[in-house]
Amino acid sequence: MVMILGCGIMHPDVRARMPITWTRRHDREIQMITAALRVAFDRLPTDLTDSPMARNRRAYQWLVTRYRDVGLTSFAPDAAVRS
Repeated sequence: MVMILGCGIMHPDVRARMPITWTRRHDREIQMITAALRVAFDRLPTDLTDSPMARNRRAYQWLVTRYRDVGLTSFAPDAAVRS
């Protein structure tokens, strides 16, 4: 599966230099694998699918919301900075 995904995303000229003969079967396999990965990605919780930057942003937004409700503004972004 790793070989199919790794070679499947390559440019055809680069793939031709690899020690694998790329066939129509491989094209169908990569289409099925990527379709399954899209479905899995959509259904998995965001804790598993977030990138580190998105995870940090989500945690920051949680802190801002939590401390704004308490009345602490030191964690809240400035209104002028938001756009």
